[in-house]
Amino acid sequence: MKFDVVIAGGGPGGSICATQLARRGLSALVLEKAHHPRFHLGESLLPQSMPVLKEIGVFDDVASRFIVKRGANFHESGTLKQSRYDFGEAFDRSITHAFEVPRDEFDELLARHAQKCGADFREGWTVTKFDCSAAENGGPSIVTAKDENGAEHSFECNLAIDATGRDAMTAHSQ
Repeated sequence: MKFDVVIAGGGPGGSICATQLARRGLSALVLEKAHHPRFHLGESLLPQSMPVLKEIGVFDDVASRFIVKRGANFHESGTLKQSRYDFGEAFDRSITHAFEVPRDEFDELLARHAQKCGADFREGWTVTKFDCSAAENGGPSIVTAKDENGAEHSFECNLAIDATGRDAMTAHSQ
């Protein structure tokens, strides 16, 4: 099966990328090894993510579901020094807040939005290999993955994206 883009990883990076591609009429396949909602560490968005959420069309949904965050407090345990970082005093003062989000809910919201926009989003699929060697000569890249039953599938694409986050699949492959 051929796609314009195959994305390994269905977290925020993969979901947002798939949303943008699908909204532009490109065929985007996301292969996510887990099922949403899935546990994931991290819960604080930063102000510069607000324009992205608006651009992809989920800002109002995020704003209605999650807690507004106007800054961050830092505590140094050795000296007991405390500092407050107010988002309204940041480099871009036009964005005064972000949101505190449970990652399982936030990631699922983004994944479902990518699907609504037309991305093919497959959960329980583990990418095992990126082969981009033919792409150097104008050929397709091949992404190989295993489905939930362990069956192996290969997908041709014009572009393969590693959005596996801290797993950094392509960074650790040989």
